[in-house]
Amino acid sequence: MKKLIAIIGIIIVSITSNSIVRSQTFLNGNFEKNTAIIGTDLINLSNVDFNSKMENTFAFGSYGDMDIINTATYNGLPQNGSWYVALTGGGTDAISMELSSKLVSGKTYTISFWDRGSSSYQPLPFQMGVSNDKRSIVTAVATAETPVVGVWTKRTLTFIAPMDALYITIQMTGVNNLQDWAHVDNFMFENPSNFITTGKIEGSPFCACSSLEVPFQSKGAFLSDNQYIAQLSDENGSFSKPVNIGVLKSNLNSGVISCSLPCVSVAGSLYRIRVISTTPEIIGTENKMNLTINSSVTPEVVIEAHPGNNIKEGTTITFQAIAHNGGTKPIYQWMVNGEKVGINSSTFTSSKLKNNDVVTVSLISNAPCATTSSANSNSISINIEPPEQPNVVIEVSPSSTIQKGKNVTFRATPYKSGSMPSYQWKINGENVGGNSVIFNTSNIKDGDVVTVVMTSYLGMSVPHVIGSNVIVMTVIVPEKKEKAEIVKIANVKKAKFNLKREFSNYFKFSSSNTSMRKKSLTKKLKISGRKIKRCPRF
Repeated sequence: MKKLIAIIGIIIVSITSNSIVRSQTFLNGNFEKNTAIIGTDLINLSNVDFNSKMENTFAFGSYGDMDIINTATYNGLPQNGSWYVALTGGGTDAISMELSSKLVSGKTYTISFWDRGSSSYQPLPFQMGVSNDKRSIVTAVATAETPVVGVWTKRTLTFIAPMDALYITIQMTGVNNLQDWAHVDNFMFENPSNFITTGKIEGSPFCACSSLEVPFQSKGAFLSDNQYIAQLSDENGSFSKPVNIGVLKSNLNSGVISCSLPCVSVAGSLYRIRVISTTPEIIGTENKMNLTINSSVTPEVVIEAHPGNNIKEGTTITFQAIAHNGGTKPIYQWMVNGEKVGINSSTFTSSKLKNNDVVTVSLISNAPCATTSSANSNSISINIEPPEQPNVVIEVSPSSTIQKGKNVTFRATPYKSGSMPSYQWKINGENVGGNSVIFNTSNIKDGDVVTVVMTSYLGMSVPHVIGSNVIVMTVIVPEKKEKAEIVKIANVKKAKFNLKREFSNYFKFSSSNTSMRKKSLTKKLKISGRKIKRCPRF
């Protein structure tokens, strides 16, 4: 029947230095994705027929005589699952199998598969290659041993990718011979012979900036300049951008890496850690449990004063502490002028503060991942406002200038005097009047100084005595009116003579004022018991 021809290749049985394992899968490495009917075998399919029935696997042999087999007719059932494929030799049949992502040039890969020979045909070794063309073998990379007739045998091939490639190809060695025939099944990527297992990490939850130990175990040969590196995932457990957190230079197969978590770590509970190596480049397993990292926090405390720091003496004032990152059980220590006061509370109340007293509080935090355990608040300086000063002002009515003997009224107007002030009026410093806001008197002299003294108890335990403004009085004495002169005369003639003489003292005559002669001054004179109503002519 059929046998497979293969191209000679070089099998690489050890991992080369500076190699790394990449996550790769075959899209249909077990041939289960096909449209064939269970219970039937599809024999001697052309390349076109095979490709129409099988997904992600492409036949491109020179003859095209592929088989998709399900039953036990040809030396037994599939190695695993429901289907396997069979190829004739020497390149008459060949297939390419599509990968989930491209191989990376220069990196080391290990692939396993199963083969089986048939009792009726000559089996030859299978050869593996890589390609970016699903219809050709570009480069052969490894060759397995000859299949065992009637027995599925696992083959493991390790190679360095000579190029970036999306397809793995397979065919039998030998010359073009349809009588060479063998079976293959279940292609998959294997871990290399070198591997690293990241151990259990103790201490979660962790704080950003904190230290931790990462244990690991490894297998295989590592070069003398090898470094084991611990890497941290992001907060979601992804290693798309791993962060190196610790390094250990060693080629031993076990160790512990001392690590420091980044201070800028985002808080999260899905962190993972893995260990990788440099020579060869191996990516180890992740630790098996999610890790929690809390962000670093800095305790802070701010205080406020209610109703404020400008108060009157004796006013009750309450201070409120506002803590940030204080934890679940913060401790407060209040201080006035550096001396401890109050209790462990977020508030402090006092009515005994004095002017310029300085109030602060210290916070002790129990918050996880606090960068420091304590914090001091801002300071509040107390300003005691001076007490309200009583005052009294006096006014006078009708005026501070009066005629002698007139009555005058003084009125006191108090300010901030309290409910029961007392008054003492004074003239020239001598007490007068009574305890009243009004003082009346008609016994004021010119130059008298009037004041009042008010005694107030407003907001003070001792009396407060306040003097008023000063009012200086002016007293006017009215001029005396002239009285008519009464003259007793013996006879009228003498009276006339005397009158002429007396009235000459009141009048001055001149040529320019002769009209005054016609004027008369009426005086009532009593002359010998009679009244003379008119003055005589001059």
